Amino acid sequence: MINQWHAQASELHIEKEVISKELAVREERFRSLTDQIHAYESDITRLQEEIKSGEESLSDISNEHAEINADLSSSTDKENELKDQIAKIQEQRNFIDKAIKDIRIKISNLETGSIKVKAQIDEKINRRSVIEKIHKGPIHFDH
Repeated sequence: MINQWHAQASELHIEKEVISKELAVREERFRSLTDQIHAYESDITRLQEEIKSGEESLSDISNEHAEINADLSSSTDKENELKDQIAKIQEQRNFIDKAIKDIRIKISNLETGSIKVKAQIDEKINRRSVIEKIHKGPIHFDH
């Protein structure tokens, strides 16, 4: 009977070792899976933070895009206003240039007329001088 018990004890001991090894393997697998779970949870947390950051960046970019579009619209309006102002100023300039040209023509005509009148006066003075020399004395005209 003692031999049987020894045999049983030996079998139980071997079975215990097999179970202990299997338990150690399963505990190692459990630790490995737990580590993987923690790594996945950490990755999930990191990815969620990246998504949140990306969404915030996207929101910022969207807001900046809207501001740029508003600035572009404002700038386009200002450009159109400036074009209108430039066109009006150009019209005024053209009007002034034409007025200056007309005045220069009038001045030229007046100067030409003045030169003609001066020439006529000089001609009459010369004639008078010639006539006075011919008559040897000043001539008086009755009006």
